[in-house]
Amino acid sequence: MDSEITSIYKLHESSARPLALFVGSGLSVPEPTSLPLNTEVIASLLNLDWVDGPEKFPIPESQAARSNLYMIRFEHALSIFREWGKHDLGELLQQFAQAPSNWYHQRIAELCDMHIVRSIVTTNFDLCLEKALADKRVRHNVVVTEDDQLSCENDVVNVFKVHGTVEVRDGRYCTRGLIATLESMYRGLETWKQAVLQRLLDQYALVFLGYGGFDSYDINPFLYGQQNSHLFWVVHRTGETQNVTPPEVSKILDGSPYPVPLQIDTAIFLGGDPLPARTGAFRFTPSYELDKHWHPSGFVGRVLEASGDWEGAEDYYRAVLDGSTGERYWMVEILNLMRALAAAQYELEKYEEANGQLLMSMALLLGYKARMDSAPAMSEDLKRYIWLDQSLLLYEERALVGSRLGRWAEADEQMKQAFECLSALDFRDEYTRLCTESRLLLNRGSMGRQHSLSQEHGDPAESLLAIEDLEKACSIKRRVGDVIGLIKGLANLSLLYMLLGDARSESFLLEMFSEAQRLRTPLEEKLIEPALTMLGVFTCSRLDEHPDEKLVAFALHQKGGIALQIRRRIHEILTTQVFRDAWEAVSALSRDEKIRLSWNELREEFHHGTERRT
Repeated sequence: MDSEITSIYKLHESSARPLALFVGSGLSVPEPTSLPLNTEVIASLLNLDWVDGPEKFPIPESQAARSNLYMIRFEHALSIFREWGKHDLGELLQQFAQAPSNWYHQRIAELCDMHIVRSIVTTNFDLCLEKALADKRVRHNVVVTEDDQLSCENDVVNVFKVHGTVEVRDGRYCTRGLIATLESMYRGLETWKQAVLQRLLDQYALVFLGYGGFDSYDINPFLYGQQNSHLFWVVHRTGETQNVTPPEVSKILDGSPYPVPLQIDTAIFLGGDPLPARTGAFRFTPSYELDKHWHPSGFVGRVLEASGDWEGAEDYYRAVLDGSTGERYWMVEILNLMRALAAAQYELEKYEEANGQLLMSMALLLGYKARMDSAPAMSEDLKRYIWLDQSLLLYEERALVGSRLGRWAEADEQMKQAFECLSALDFRDEYTRLCTESRLLLNRGSMGRQHSLSQEHGDPAESLLAIEDLEKACSIKRRVGDVIGLIKGLANLSLLYMLLGDARSESFLLEMFSEAQRLRTPLEEKLIEPALTMLGVFTCSRLDEHPDEKLVAFALHQKGGIALQIRRRIHEILTTQVFRDAWEAVSALSRDEKIRLSWNELREEFHHGTERRT
C-alpha cells in the first residue's frame, strides 16, 4: 500500500475510481450515538436491562467474568432472544432507531456533499447515516429490500443497508429486512444483494471503516472472490501498538491494490481530531413488562448454555426456581425452567438427578392439565396445544436421560411418544414445526449411535437407522439455518460412517469443521472436540502411503501425549486461518510440518510399544 495514503482526501486524489464507504458498527459507538459493541449487548441482556419490573435474576458479574458469556456472537444472543420471546426484535432494538448521529456520521455526510464519497454500504441497522444526510440536505436513496432500487442519478447517494434496518412504523418499533440472527445470516448473501454489491464494487473503490470483517456467512464469502476489486481497509488504532490483522481481512484484501490495512485513528483518516472515549456503558431501554407472564430468566439461562457453562446454568436455574414467585408467570414458563434444569444436569452427567427433575415436571404438568380441563375460559385448541407441546418436550428429555442410564427400551418408548406428539401438534408456523422435527430426529439419531456403540460389536442395522435420522435432521437444519444443530448432526454422522468403514465419514467431518470455523463461538471447541481426533487420523493417513490400522486405532483412542499435540495443532490452524472450503483446510493440515513431525513421533512410539508388548 502507498504509505502516503493517510487520509480519505489523499485516497480520493490517488484512486483510479470514485470512493464508496463500507461502514461498520464501530462508527456508531462514540457519543451521542452511544450504540454498543458485542460485549456490551451481551452484558446488558444478561443484566435484564430490557425488562421493567420488580423480579429479576441477572447473572452475577463474578460469574460472567469467569465464563465465556461475553464471547458469544451478537447474532447468537439475538437468536436465543427471538426464540424465547417470539417478539419483533425492533422492540428490543428501539435505541438503534432513536440514536442521534455523531461526528462520524456527520463527517461522512459532509464528504458526500463534497462528492468525495459517492455511495455507502453499511451493516448497521441504526438510522444515524440517514439522519446525518438529511441534516446536511444531501439527496440520498436507501436500499434495504429487493423492492428498493439503486439510484442512477449522479447527485444521489445510495445507502445500501445490507443487514436491514430498525424503523418506526405506525408508532411502533419494528424491523425491515433485518439480518441479525444466526438463522438469518446462515442463508448467506441473497442473489439480489450480491448483484447490488457487485455493481458497487465494479464502479467504486470501497473503503472499510469501523468494520471488523467477521461476517463469515454472507459478506466475507462474497468478498473472498473479488480479486480485481479496489478495497481499502482502515483499522482503528488509538495508540502506537500495531493491531493484528484478522485472517479474514487479509483474505478479503488479497488481490486488492491496497493489500495491507491502514492502521490509524478513523477520525484522523476522515480529516478530524481523535474523538473522546465514550463515557458510560450501553444499556438497553426497558421495553418488556414482567407482567407479560414470560419469565426472562428462561432467556438468560439459555445464554449460559450457549456459552458452554453448564455448571453455571444448573446453579442459575436452581436459584431462579427457589427465588421466583411462580404465581407471576404462566405455568408453562415454570415447566420450561424445571426442564432446563434437568437439561443442565444431563449435560453434567447427573442423569439420576435429571430423571428425578423430569418426573417432578411430568407430575406438575398432569396437575396443570387437570386445572386447564376445568377452565371454561381457555379454548380447547390452546389446552390441546399446551398439553401436546409440553408432553413432547418432557418425553424427549426423558428419552435422552433414559438412554444415558442404559434403559434403552424405556428410552425408545419415550422417544416414540415424543414423535406421536409431533404428529398430533397443530404448529402455529412451519418454521417451528421444522425446528422441532429436526431436533427430535437429531436426538433419536444420537441415541441410536450411543446404543450401537454400547453393544460389544456394534449393530450395523441400528447405525444405519441412526444415519437415516441424522441425515434428515441435517437436511432440515440447513433449511432453517440451525447451524449449531447442524454441527452436532454432522459430528454424529461422521463418527457413524467411520465406524461402518464408509468413506463418506470424511466429507461430513470436513463440512462440520467448515461450519464450526464460520460460527466462531465459545461452544466451538465443545462442539468439535469429539471429531478432532478423527480429523487427526484422516490428516495423518495422508502423510503415509501405507498407514498402519493399529496406528489409526491408537491415534483414535489416545487421550494425551503426541495425539493430543496433533489435535491441538489442528485446532490452532483451523481457528487462526481462513480457507475457501474444507478441502483446502485438509490440504493445509497435510502440509503442516508440526503435524508431520508429531505423526512420525507417534508412529515410532507405537512401534516401540508393540515391540515391548511382544
